[in-house]
Amino acid sequence: MQTNLEQVILRNLLTDENYMRKVLPFVKPDYFEGVYRILFKEAGIFVGKYNKLPTIESFKIELDQTEKLSGEQYT
Repeated sequence: MQTNLEQVILRNLLTDENYMRKVLPFVKPDYFEGVYRILFKEAGIFVGKYNKLPTIESFKIELDQTEKLSGEQYT
């Protein structure tokens, strides 16, 4: 499985707080396509709401509550 730039950015945004705080203000949803755009937006909403990185469990709960992802995208 090949890792693309969108995955690398999202992985670092969701796991490295220093990276998230430095990069998030400058990255736009337009830089992402498909499911990555949705995940980026949801991550931004979470950080804006709680001012911290989401845990895996809390991010999953947020994604469960959104209707933006289809069943296949969610998986």
